[in-house]
Amino acid sequence: MEGTGRVLAINVGQARDAEFVARRVERTAIDKRPVGGPVEVGPLGVAGDEHVFEGHGGVHQAVYAYAEEDARFWEAELGRSMWPGAFGENLTTAGVEVSGAVFGERWQLGSVVVEVTTPRIPCNTFAGFWDVPNLIKRFTAAGRPGAYLRVVKPGSVQAGDQVQVLDKPEHGVTVAAEVADLARLDRGCQDLRLTLWMADPAVDERPGLSVVGGMLAASSIEGGTMFAELLDGIVVVTPSPGFAHQDALLSLALTLRQACPPGLRVLIGPFPVRLGAQTELRPDLLVARYVDLTSDRLTEPPLLAVEVAAPGTGVVDRALKKIAYARHRVRS
Repeated sequence: MEGTGRVLAINVGQARDAEFVARRVERTAIDKRPVGGPVEVGPLGVAGDEHVFEGHGGVHQAVYAYAEEDARFWEAELGRSMWPGAFGENLTTAGVEVSGAVFGERWQLGSVVVEVTTPRIPCNTFAGFWDVPNLIKRFTAAGRPGAYLRVVKPGSVQAGDQVQVLDKPEHGVTVAAEVADLARLDRGCQDLRLTLWMADPAVDERPGLSVVGGMLAASSIEGGTMFAELLDGIVVVTPSPGFAHQDALLSLALTLRQACPPGLRVLIGPFPVRLGAQTELRPDLLVARYVDLTSDRLTEPPLLAVEVAAPGTGVVDRALKKIAYARHRVRS
């Protein structure tokens, strides 16, 4: 599926109270249904579509696309019919790679131009919507995540319009490959020397680490041999960087410092970057505005976060953290 496809449906949803997540009432707009006629698509998404949760929607996740070909896989897997919008998608497509699209790939549909930004990471709301308790793990393992899109050129689109691939970067990294990294992380965390455990809301039992009010208060673990960050309420611990990593980081920092205009500062990490109530990351390097800096913290998210991937941290950097940055509209 390359080159030209078509739009099968444009789907929108409005927020409503639903009682399908852990038997509690939760407000959600995941139940999206097709709408007829030309529909306007702007920088924040499809006209008439709503988002409820922080991290859903925004400039970098304005539109969610899912392919009919991947939907047919789930019909066979679950033995049920899938309607347009069943995945919470805004665009149901046919004949064009969606899960196999590469980051930065651009499509034209109708008069709209969009760019592939990140895969969809399933949540409990999605599992409850389908009433499949183990859906999060199954959806991740299947490697058919669909793709979030940024709107490069606003316009209108309707069912039946062509989807034309305008540009496909040569790096070859697909949204499905990023999700495959997540699956490998789940299966082989010991091989990656990675430890994950849920952070206690007051103080974690792990020696040397405390989590106060959901945020990381200290990151000195086992004499500095490990490195800790907080990601969606989960403490992620990876090996401390080695000499080769530091050499690469210093060279990159010097290059960026020469290129940055006045008013911007390049900082070599670890420097705490708070993204939401339950996430505090420490990028290897960041670019921020002077006005957003205090003595030990940023008051606003950085303009750019850089992670230098290493054998012991590559999956976390390329998958979990990349997605977290995109959700909070931080370029990485």
